[in-house]
Order: sequence, then C-alpha cells, then structure tokens
Amino acid sequence: MRNILSILLSIALGVSVYFFYRQYITGLNLFLMASFAFVLLLLLFLNILLIRKSQSVKKKMLTAILISGVVVALFFSFLKEDNSENGNPRVYLGSGSKN
Repeated sequence: MRNILSILLSIALGVSVYFFYRQYITGLNLFLMASFAFVLLLLLFLNILLIRKSQSVKKKMLTAILISGVVVALFFSFLKEDNSENGNPRVYLGSGSKN
C-alpha cells in the first residue's frame, strides 16, 4: 500500500514540476508559480515522510528518487518550445500542431 502511495505521490510531483516549469517559461503569473512550487515541496515532503516509515529506508528513498526522476524526465522530454513572432516563448506538449 505504501509503495503504491509513494508512486502516486511521485507522479504528482512530476506533474507539479511540469506545471512549475511551464509557468517559468511563459512567465504568466508569479502567484501561480509560487503555488506550484509550494505543492512541489509539499509532495516531496509527504513522499519522504511516507518512505521514512518503511523498514528499508535507503532502498525506499532511492526508489522514490528514481521514480520521481523518471516521471520528471518524461514530462520534460515532451516539452517543445516555440518562439512566436512577438518573442514570447510558448510551451506545448507532444509533437502535434502548434495551435
């Protein structure tokens, strides 16, 4: 049960990192950026607390870091940048159209 919860927290951590990065690139709203950073730190803290209650702390910690890193790397691999005419970069997912 704790392993499943740790994986879900790691996925949520990767999603919040993606949205933080997206806000950083577009520079839309500083409050939104700060809220995503707060969620990111909160999820990381909850993941560490969940792992510390397990028997093998080092193995669980390395597993959580590895899963978080894979999720974050997957999200960043789908990011594409597009420099539009007015000079503001736009970030979108995948290799589809740039609408």
